[in-house]
Amino acid sequence: MQIPITKISLDKQAQPRTEINSEVVTEYAEAMKGGTQFPPVIVFGDNGRYWLADGWHRVMAAVRAGATDIAATVHNGGLRDAILYSTGANATNGLHRTNADKRRAVMALLTDNEWGRWSDREIARRAGVGHVMVNSLRRELSVQKEQIETARIVERNGTTYEMATERIGRHDEEPPIYAVNNGGNPTILLPHLTPPEPVQRESRPTFNRTNDNVDWAWWTWNPVTGCKHGCPYCYARDIARRFTGHFNPEFHPDRLSAPQNTNPITTDPAGDKVFVCSMADLFGAWVPQEWIDAVLEQVLAAPQWTFIFLSKNPERMATVDWPDNAWVGTTVDCQARVARATEAFKLITAPVRFLSVEPFREQLTFDDMSMFNWLLIGGQSATSGEPANQPKWWWVADLEAQAHRDGIQHVFQKPNLKRVEEYPL
Repeated sequence: MQIPITKISLDKQAQPRTEINSEVVTEYAEAMKGGTQFPPVIVFGDNGRYWLADGWHRVMAAVRAGATDIAATVHNGGLRDAILYSTGANATNGLHRTNADKRRAVMALLTDNEWGRWSDREIARRAGVGHVMVNSLRRELSVQKEQIETARIVERNGTTYEMATERIGRHDEEPPIYAVNNGGNPTILLPHLTPPEPVQRESRPTFNRTNDNVDWAWWTWNPVTGCKHGCPYCYARDIARRFTGHFNPEFHPDRLSAPQNTNPITTDPAGDKVFVCSMADLFGAWVPQEWIDAVLEQVLAAPQWTFIFLSKNPERMATVDWPDNAWVGTTVDCQARVARATEAFKLITAPVRFLSVEPFREQLTFDDMSMFNWLLIGGQSATSGEPANQPKWWWVADLEAQAHRDGIQHVFQKPNLKRVEEYPL
């Protein structure tokens, strides 16, 4: 049957792959425009709503091809049924699954309270993998759990304190448990032990205050740092190398509780705005899904804040069920990124969807910008990779005209966008 694409919910939990292949989406879209018929996507319906379980590339290609409906096989059920089905999707047909895809499927089952109790062979059957792989990942999870339980070690006055980190970020009345190993004697659990002062400081991270050049958000939060895009103009890479010597992707779980340890500034419109991962691309193809999920969990738990996300990999952002306190944007610095940005953002339902053209390196033409409601424009600041550079002023005027044509009411010119006086030679 044919169903409206707008009725299909794309929940990241039911995404069977680690990432969307934009080249495949383009190939499928061209084939659809040429009349090629694709197999129906698989959805699960519940009270008039559909959850996509198989066919993410086909749905995105259909949107790119301009279709409003798509052929679908509809099963009775809800989101949980779609998630379970997705773990075995593409096991015998469709695009070849990578090892990362197979791992994602198995982990979705192992980490579930119900499905995780199934035998290795049953999980292997459901996910379409070998039972040896399931057994290996189950043992890996067991080791990780043991490591997390006593991950931080602090020594003071000859006594070793091992702090249980599974409660970081929680603020209920039950105090954390600390394990004390004193002089090689057996470990004793002391639920009311006051932790050493260094542990207290480390367990209460806060947001960082932005500088005066970022007047649309008072704060930054970097639970993930590092990037592999390799942009020559990247200022964050210069900062990271100056302080850490590298720009490799890293996860900082100790920073996750920062939203609960910082208070919004209610007297300023930007006082409750947080720029997330200013020193990374949280949705880069190399970022493990577990890191993203950990960050989004904290966003959901902190409705007093507005979190601002920006990525150069917009297809992955389209797989997120965005909460109301998230503003979501993508960077377009050249014409080659335009189609990816507009097509992905047709599927994003965040309350604020924005386009960041910084640095503005060439003239840009958009056929449609109506999927965005905020436009930010900036020049190129000097970095170790490239000198400062300003766009032609008529590029800026033309881009703003396109934005107003498509109903974008809010345009923000960043401080580094400076009018350059041009003289005839």
